[in-house]
Amino acid sequence: MNRSTGSGDAILYVSADQTVPASRTRNVTVGGARSSIRLEEAFWDALDEILRRENLRLNDLVSRIWDHLPAKGNLSGAVRVFVHSYFHALSQNTTPKLPPERSWQAPDLHN
Repeated sequence: MNRSTGSGDAILYVSADQTVPASRTRNVTVGGARSSIRLEEAFWDALDEILRRENLRLNDLVSRIWDHLPAKGNLSGAVRVFVHSYFHALSQNTTPKLPPERSWQAPDLHN
């Protein structure tokens, strides 16, 4: 890097593709409570594939993911981790693990 002109690494950063992946938000119902999830299109496509493979509805799977989060927080992030884990298991020729069916108790999405 040429420190006198500030070039070098900075040029690599500026010239890098800085497009942001397209994302979209979907409303979901988790145990009777409305929420929303914002994911990149690639994650929605992968999630739709999981729903098709497992014969599940979006609200049901998201409720199961939410129920089994050790610390309630970022639902979108939890869905991303689940999608990644699911397809990682497939890539390792193992059966992906789904969260168990949800309990009867409605979650508190606001705390």
